[in-house]
Amino acid sequence: MARSRSPLLLLCCLAVISAHVEPPTNVSLQCHNLHNILKWDYGILLPGIKFKVNIRPYDSEHQVLWVEPPTLQADLSFLSDPFSSYLIDVAAVVGENESITAPTDGISFSYFQDMQTIQKCSLDLPPVNVTNKPNDEILLSFIHPLRYHKQGRNLSDSQKKTCLGIRSQHCFNYEIVVNNQNEHHAWCSEDICEKTLPVNPSWNKHCVNITGEVDLMAVKSTQLYCSMPAEEIPPMPNSYIYIIIGVLSCVTFVIVAIFFYKEMTRPSTKFPLSLVIGTKSRNRAETFQDQFTVAAVEPSSPTPLLPQSSEESESSSAGTSLAEPDFHLSIVVSDREQDESIVVDEGHENDGHGYMEGNNLEEDEEDETENPSSGYEKRNA
Repeated sequence: MARSRSPLLLLCCLAVISAHVEPPTNVSLQCHNLHNILKWDYGILLPGIKFKVNIRPYDSEHQVLWVEPPTLQADLSFLSDPFSSYLIDVAAVVGENESITAPTDGISFSYFQDMQTIQKCSLDLPPVNVTNKPNDEILLSFIHPLRYHKQGRNLSDSQKKTCLGIRSQHCFNYEIVVNNQNEHHAWCSEDICEKTLPVNPSWNKHCVNITGEVDLMAVKSTQLYCSMPAEEIPPMPNSYIYIIIGVLSCVTFVIVAIFFYKEMTRPSTKFPLSLVIGTKSRNRAETFQDQFTVAAVEPSSPTPLLPQSSEESESSSAGTSLAEPDFHLSIVVSDREQDESIVVDEGHENDGHGYMEGNNLEEDEEDETENPSSGYEKRNA
């Protein structure tokens, strides 16, 4: 009888061992900046195993999230309502067998900073720009925490409301501490938050620490944000000042000398326009020359009929150059019957001498008939 019971007892023990499933270990939650990740470890992954994440909000129904191996974490970022809190745990399931939940009491968390939970989540303050301003002031500028942590999405007009109270919706209320001494309070409902603060002028560097709250969520600064000290311009060496003064003095002296030289060399009276040799006078002379031309009249005989004395020639040349040209026309009177030709020059009396005998008049007439004259007599070279 004892021998028959031993196989049954062995089968019962094997069934109990096969139905037991080990729970996950090292379960932890990271909730920060509206990103929530639940992580765990597991030993040997049995065939067909999967993990069951239990979500129990305090103000809503129970939810279940399934995770297939080899993944050993779950993204719970959708559980970021600051007006609620959550209790979560995870179990391993093989077929119809399920392990106990881990951790045994679960993990409670919330972004509501005053909620009595095991784990409280918070937001990091966006980077802050600290700029020095005149009149011993600094300017703080940073992005609104909700816009920064929601992947840069701008706040809608309905979300931009005047901060009527400390916990108004989407209103960021914050405290500013400058150099661990001066405290200032401010609030912001715009996409870009700015604040101007007075500072002690004796401080070369101004560092600020900012903490605040938006929609019941705590906003904390991860570091000190400081302004850079104003760069001091090194004083100019005295040697450079002397060089600059010397150069300016030389330039001024040269300009004055040039001006004085022009004043000294400038004539006291102006030259008449007729004595000014230039382009205008040259053009006038050319124009005057082009107005008329004087025809040169040659004598009708090869030799002058009336010799001129040197005085007459000089007086005539002088008179011609100074006065207007006097045209003298010669009149030739020939008589075929006589062998003489009388040449009368207007403006001169006949003195009875100076006549030349006319020789070979017939030959001259023949030459004229053969070669008609052009009005001018040819002169023998």
